[in-house]
Amino acid sequence: MQIMVVKMELNLEQIQREEERRNGYVSTPEIENILKNPNILELGIKEVQKNVVGEEDTISVMGLCTCGRLVQNSDRTSYNLMPNDDSGTGKDYITKQVCQVFVPSHRLEILSRISAHVLTYWHSEDEAYSFDERVIVLIDVSQDLLDSTTLKTYLSNEQKAVILDKQKVRELIIRGKPVIFITTAHSIPNDEFLRRINIINLDASSEQTKRIKSHKAKLSIKGKEQSIDSNFRGAMALLNPIKVCIPFAEKIENYFPDSTITRTRFGTFLDFIRASTALHQYQREKNDEGLFIATSQDYEIARNVFNKLSQSSDLIPITKNQSRICQEIQKLDDSVVGAQKNLQHYLWSGGEIENKCSFITHKNFYANLGKLVNEKYLEKGEKSIVVSSSEEEGNKREVKRNVGAYRLIEKNAFNLPDWNQISKNDTNDTNDTHDTHNTDDTQTPSVS
Repeated sequence: MQIMVVKMELNLEQIQREEERRNGYVSTPEIENILKNPNILELGIKEVQKNVVGEEDTISVMGLCTCGRLVQNSDRTSYNLMPNDDSGTGKDYITKQVCQVFVPSHRLEILSRISAHVLTYWHSEDEAYSFDERVIVLIDVSQDLLDSTTLKTYLSNEQKAVILDKQKVRELIIRGKPVIFITTAHSIPNDEFLRRINIINLDASSEQTKRIKSHKAKLSIKGKEQSIDSNFRGAMALLNPIKVCIPFAEKIENYFPDSTITRTRFGTFLDFIRASTALHQYQREKNDEGLFIATSQDYEIARNVFNKLSQSSDLIPITKNQSRICQEIQKLDDSVVGAQKNLQHYLWSGGEIENKCSFITHKNFYANLGKLVNEKYLEKGEKSIVVSSSEEEGNKREVKRNVGAYRLIEKNAFNLPDWNQISKNDTNDTNDTHDTHNTDDTQTPSVS
């Protein structure tokens, strides 16, 4: 079927006057230049980096997810995000900085250490209030809130839930669906939670620490943080909610695995494409039904973000601590010498692994081991260990017992191909029933 394309006039005077009045911004040539700039995401990253050192990957992921608030035909849960790292890495600060650049202030809510009870009643009496087009940042979330039905409802597409609050049954009503960012250091997300949120890890390297020290030293000389360009804030405020069509969606489906979680993750990737289109809406064309048409640039932006979020070929997310446990087991494997090294991975007892994991408490260590087994990052077996030994008359005696042991399961990285590869493989390998499309990265793909 031929898709009809209607040219969109890029005239900012047609922006809704009510939106301008409410936001306090009006269209100017400077704002119009930003909205028409194909590198608008990079402009936003640079604004954040006025006060955040490095972290370009993290900022690009967060920035794109905030734009998901503008996509009317998306699964808004696709944009939920949890920056996950140790205390002191700056995840709260970075999250606030990104949101304050990419989200207009009247669309942003930042809450610190909120309880499940307070979240349950939040805006419940205000029938005119809607969470649509909003980004909510929950700072330093507790384990109780992570495990609560209230947060689960906020993170899902559900707008109603019956919950138990202080021994009373009540109906929770959420008007609209916000994009939610959550920060936590020590709480352990359960499996159900992990399927409702994306996880991004920060740069915890010593090199990043050096860069931060240098930045803070220079900041102390200036005496204040750099201000964000008001024109960029104005551009973000003048972005409108839109619907998006992806004419090349069928061309990329076969690059995803056929595992159960792909039912969700493929939709998440398509929603990332839509979010990029929303950010670039003043540079996109509309079809005859008024939907904005995604382009190859939107594919590339979504691809880069999705590859950063995907930790393995089966697309199952794990937390930073779980990833570090796997890294420590790999180091134990690498330490094996001699003939034993013919094997790829080895069984290590929980105690042997825990000795290398000083970054996590005993209780949380074993809780995370269990989750890694459930998500098939580790295989659980048994191993015989020596619990006591003695020597009598030259004879050595050992008492052994079997204990639980763990072995790494080999995981390949997940990487979507670039647009040129998609174009090259389209007709012959991926989707023989479709005609080829324009491969120029600067053009909207035409699909027959």
